Amino acid sequence: MQNLNVILITNQLIARQVTTITGNVFYFRRILEHAKQHNIELKNVRALGIGSSPVPEDLVFKLKSVFVNADIYIIYGSSEAELIAIRKVDLEKQDAANGYCVGEIVSTISIKIEPIGNLLFKNGVFIPVGEIEVKGPHVAILKHEDWLKTGDYG
Repeated sequence: MQNLNVILITNQLIARQVTTITGNVFYFRRILEHAKQHNIELKNVRALGIGSSPVPEDLVFKLKSVFVNADIYIIYGSSEAELIAIRKVDLEKQDAANGYCVGEIVSTISIKIEPIGNLLFKNGVFIPVGEIEVKGPHVAILKHEDWLKTGDYG
């Protein structure tokens, strides 16, 4: 049985001719699943933003089959520093082995990667990684700190 919420949301998107939509991975997976089961295309949507957790590359390209006229954007940020980066998805899939591609850093933010170690890949190659830290006019930080530590690897 379909979840009533996803049916209601999909019906509203169609009835209200929604042109812009944002949400998280879970939200869009549910809409995609429902739309595919019922052969629904959400043609009015022109821009779709997805974020709030790592965004799987395959999901983004599957969304294009339902949001057929939409430009799709991956949004990277946090509650304390929304927006850090944005990526307009093109026709070329990014290699997931390289991590999650979140696009260009927004111009109002400064970013640094504080080294913390190395990741070991299956082929025996070590890649240096660090914690992503940001600062800028829209970044909430404690008074005694200069940078927000995101907790994310880069």
